[in-house]
Amino acid sequence: MILCCTCLQRPAGQIADGFVREFEAFRQRVDTQFEAFRDSANHVYAEYLSQSWEAFNLQSPKPVPVKPLPIEDTRYDPADDSIPVILPVDTFAAPSWQESELHIPESKAQPVRRSLKFNYFGTPVEMSRFEGLGDIRLSSIQESHVAACWLQLSHQPWQPFIRELLLLKEELSLNDWAFYQLLLHVGDVYFPSSLANEKALFTVFMLNQVGYRVKTGRQGRSLFPLITFQMEVYGTPYIPFADGNYYVINPDRASVTGVVYSYHLNYSAAFATMDLAIRKPFRLDMSPRTSRLSFGSKTYAIEYNINLMALYDTYPQTTLSVYADTPLSASTRKSLEQELLPALKDKTEEDALAFLLAFVQHAFAYQADEEQFGYEKYFFAEELFHYPYSDCEDRAVLFSQLVRRFIGLDVVLLDYPDHVATGVKLRNHVEGDCVLVNNERYMVCDPAYIGAPVGRVMAKYRNVNARIIALK
Repeated sequence: MILCCTCLQRPAGQIADGFVREFEAFRQRVDTQFEAFRDSANHVYAEYLSQSWEAFNLQSPKPVPVKPLPIEDTRYDPADDSIPVILPVDTFAAPSWQESELHIPESKAQPVRRSLKFNYFGTPVEMSRFEGLGDIRLSSIQESHVAACWLQLSHQPWQPFIRELLLLKEELSLNDWAFYQLLLHVGDVYFPSSLANEKALFTVFMLNQVGYRVKTGRQGRSLFPLITFQMEVYGTPYIPFADGNYYVINPDRASVTGVVYSYHLNYSAAFATMDLAIRKPFRLDMSPRTSRLSFGSKTYAIEYNINLMALYDTYPQTTLSVYADTPLSASTRKSLEQELLPALKDKTEEDALAFLLAFVQHAFAYQADEEQFGYEKYFFAEELFHYPYSDCEDRAVLFSQLVRRFIGLDVVLLDYPDHVATGVKLRNHVEGDCVLVNNERYMVCDPAYIGAPVGRVMAKYRNVNARIIALK
């Protein structure tokens, strides 16, 4: 903006007010233009959806990388010690995903709160009602009827409704996946189980409007979302499109195989790929549970939120770093501080690390996922306090959290073909088995190698290349 002489002669407050008014007018013009573009985009997209959809062969789910060994606790024997070595490494993986940028539509309408109430993972949610949404109906799930329903949705006053949803996303500190779950809960209010296809199309429509690249899939008599993610997703069938793999996300978890009908074109105002990373703890109401863990001569009472466990249970299986980088909730972090920090007081860095390693090695019962669940399942750190058993990668995730939060040391995961351990960068030199990451020594700490001190690797992995997974 260019300042004229007249502006320079006016008091600073008037100039500032002028800037605010001019910027507000500019913002309103941009919002108006964007909404006009989106209205046009919906009409064009509905016309596209009315055309014949293409048959796609679903690709088989990518299996979760199984960590089958050890079958039971592997116990450290000092007699097995050998000369410390620098262990071989293979590849280095650093998180590369970006937080989604979504457009919050401008709304002049003043929403009437408390007219719509529902429960979101134990948290009461209140928002204004989307008038007319409950009247949306599909005559069938053929292309022409889907297109007609899309136009019906686009003619509803959805801008203030979406704005409220995105503001709720911020209030509850939800990531992309948790926001998708919020939409499913909203859909349940308007569409009973007999209207599952209307709910599916509503979900895709809303995700498209806020900017997510999502398509609709059709098989038999059912519609469902096809969602693309920034990171790998396991255990879920998908269709490879030119811009990425679109996964069959069926809220009912029913198995979908074979041929699915869908389309190539993306909604023109949708650019975001769904991010599964959890950068901030969700703000869910607390329904406390207590896990009692025995270590040494003491029992530790760790509190966790059962509501959070329910949300985590909806999560698709994804890359290990997502679990390790997810921050602990405030209640569990406070509980761990109360229970563990007194034991770390006045300890040296190495002694504090040794204590946390021994705690994770001894306080949790071991069982392979195949035995506990019938399939491979990665845990978020807090899930170790909820389930009766855990395995090597779960312990590595929790241990990495404790070390970073309570000692402040950098940690990497050591990902072997059938095992996961950790490497920790100490400030002082310590003898023991280690890996080099950017020419820095990271001492091996294996939470599943029971009784092993800092700097001891299982003998079978001394000559096996580890894939290094960097953590934030």
